[in-house]
Amino acid sequence: MTWQRIETRPGDALVLCTGHCVDLFTGRNNEALTAAWSQGPPELPSVLGHFDQAVPLGGADRTAVCLWEHEHRG
Repeated sequence: MTWQRIETRPGDALVLCTGHCVDLFTGRNNEALTAAWSQGPPELPSVLGHFDQAVPLGGADRTAVCLWEHEHRG
């Protein structure tokens, strides 16, 4: 296991996923996700819909963690 520190800014998204989900973040799928997620974190059903429809994997693993940096209000 390796660790890496990642600097984020408000509005940034960090997605960690299995190899089977990588295609979701490349090519045409990337453009669709960028448009859908550029306004901030989408609702959970929308995220699940993107993972379900964009990658025809059959029974393959679709594990993913999506983190959005939000603006801190003080």
